[in-house]
Amino acid sequence: MDSATLEMAELHELAADASADLELRQIAKAEIDENAARLERLEKELIALLVPPEDGDDRNVVLEVRAGTGGLEAGLFASELLTMYERLAKRRRWRFELHDQSENEAGGTREATASVIGEGVYATLRAENGVHRVQRVPATEGLGRVHTSTAVVVVLPAADEEQGGVDLRPEDIQVDVFRSGGAGGQHVNTTESAVRLTHKPTGIKVSCQNERSQHMNKATAMKVLRARVEAHEKQLAREARDALRADVASTGARSERIRTYNFADDRVTDHRLGESKFGIPRMLAGELLEELVEDLAMKHALEKREAFLRALEDADH
Repeated sequence: MDSATLEMAELHELAADASADLELRQIAKAEIDENAARLERLEKELIALLVPPEDGDDRNVVLEVRAGTGGLEAGLFASELLTMYERLAKRRRWRFELHDQSENEAGGTREATASVIGEGVYATLRAENGVHRVQRVPATEGLGRVHTSTAVVVVLPAADEEQGGVDLRPEDIQVDVFRSGGAGGQHVNTTESAVRLTHKPTGIKVSCQNERSQHMNKATAMKVLRARVEAHEKQLAREARDALRADVASTGARSERIRTYNFADDRVTDHRLGESKFGIPRMLAGELLEELVEDLAMKHALEKREAFLRALEDADH
């Protein structure tokens, strides 16, 4: 890393030297761009070596998207976010499986649940937890007024089946079956293949209707239920620890507004990074989102590194 930094300094000095040969200066400028990318890659690798991995970084994800405030427009926005994550999964060569989706009368999403399966999914998507806000003129707005609507995204690490995850007792789970329904209440099949599971101790409900059989729907719903119950138990444990420590910090709270999508200005503002990027179509295509999740993952890694180094310093004193 030191040799690469020294080489960059020498290249900058050569590129700025007016007495140097023009061709050499141009070569130096080209190598500066190339070395900058290499330095960035080395920095990421160094941070990864310094920071211990977090529990669950390598897990798959259960993704939930729900309409927030804003009526029908919020549902339409939720649908766009769901598609955005599916496109990001395609770009990353992850597998995206939609398990359940309920729609409003405008064709927007009330609530949807999906799984995202692949390498490093949770480490990448964990920062998407929170409230996403959209500012735009809805298609139904005749006066051209800008409306603000929201959608809520929840990213849960899938239960670690190799370690058993949480213990779900059969007697604690109520199983209901019903006919799968499409948009507008139209039945997409005539058999009761859709499944709803209710975890009685917590009241958590999970539905799945997109698989081919009742058995497959039940198996998929069980995976989602296991992830939600595990997340619920972890949340209770965190709340207990916070109470003992009198810590009321709201880091990672689901109600936190994390990003604003301003269609009029073609601007996406991420409030954790404190910066904006332009290109709403690129964002919804997953391209700009890929840049943002990488920036957020780097920010998270840097914060972890600082905490890790502080802990080492405290241990030395």
